[in-house]
Amino acid sequence: GRTGKAKTDIMAEEVVVGGELEGNIYAKKYVELLSTSRVKGDIYTPRLNMDAGVIFEGNCVINKDALSKDISRS
Repeated sequence: GRTGKAKTDIMAEEVVVGGELEGNIYAKKYVELLSTSRVKGDIYTPRLNMDAGVIFEGNCVINKDALSKDISRS
């Protein structure tokens, strides 16, 4: 939710973040960061939607092969 806080890596098909996350995101389909999101970590996904107001600190790899190349490193 929008007020949630998590300190973990996330591996999923689809990821939607509305609260605070400290950790990496590995999504096979897409990542959506809502305007209330605060993310500290790296994102690997073929598709990213980021609303205005998001706070993001990290690196991002967006391409169809991003997950297959990088998930094995974690």
